[in-house]
Amino acid sequence: KNLFREACTLCYLDLESCSYADSGLFCAEFEENDVLCSVKDSYCLTYDNIMREKEFLNWFNQFIVNNIFFDLPSIFTLFLLFSKKNPNSSLQKFYSQYCCLFPVKFNLPMFWNDEHLEFLPLALKEPSLTLKNRVFDTFTQISKVTNEFSRSEFLNMFAAVHTRCIQWPHAVATQPALPVDIGDVDYALVPVADFFNHSSQVLVKTNLSYNILSFVSHTSQKEGEIFINYGLNNNAYFLLQYGFVPEDNKHDFIEVTIDQLLYLSQYNEDSRQEILSFLENNSSYLNDLYIYKNKMTKNLLAILYVVISESFHWKSIISDLKYIEEFDQDYHFSAGCLLDVLLRF
Repeated sequence: KNLFREACTLCYLDLESCSYADSGLFCAEFEENDVLCSVKDSYCLTYDNIMREKEFLNWFNQFIVNNIFFDLPSIFTLFLLFSKKNPNSSLQKFYSQYCCLFPVKFNLPMFWNDEHLEFLPLALKEPSLTLKNRVFDTFTQISKVTNEFSRSEFLNMFAAVHTRCIQWPHAVATQPALPVDIGDVDYALVPVADFFNHSSQVLVKTNLSYNILSFVSHTSQKEGEIFINYGLNNNAYFLLQYGFVPEDNKHDFIEVTIDQLLYLSQYNEDSRQEILSFLENNSSYLNDLYIYKNKMTKNLLAILYVVISESFHWKSIISDLKYIEEFDQDYHFSAGCLLDVLLRF
């Protein structure tokens, strides 16, 4: 509680109802546009704030001279591990204690054994294995330079960073000075915010002003748990990124590949290769092949026409989608729409 108060103005948050870790945060009754809490950006774990930590940068230099490349979550992980053992600056002192509030177990697929990973669909198994191998390889490179922390310490801290950081466009203001791939999205570990649970019914919005990040109520609410929205993502993303799957996610979808669709078709191998070559030369058809709960994307519908048609029809079908465009009101198509157009065809 004292840690929270050091970094934040709590306003409506009720810490007495929170046991931390995965329990979420609760709030007294509030009205629309009330500030629930505000966080000083100097306490947020961001790339820019880390760049001001001279003692950490001096320690981190041992990896630079050994040409070890890191992604942003790995740098956050190393800073937190360093701070636990060297709580000298104000930011290091804060996070050396704040880390103690993190969970000790995670349900991320990167912690699953190979036998359990086999139960995942291919579209999820491959990125899970990629993340797992990348994190393990990163630690292997680190262990060649220092033995200050164990593999389990590194993996658990990386999982905490991976699951608790939020997307925040204000997190990086300077050009990278370290060998790091910031990527297209900037991340930040924001005290208090990392304890909000997810809900598709967003109740909180953020506002950055005068170096203060505020969490503002989007609607009025009686006392109870408050949530933020982790993003309009499918269930596979939630499992890979956070280790859980929302119960009723209207944004969930299954991605289908061209190979899967052609495998189900009646074409011989030569025709499959001809179709695949045509599609690769018209790459826009290869994007957004998604099935939602009660609809599908236009590109998937077009490829389905190809799959079920007779071999001499496929070129005319995929080259002329005017009968599909008639239904292009919201860029999605229901199964009933598919049947109707197929019958007309």
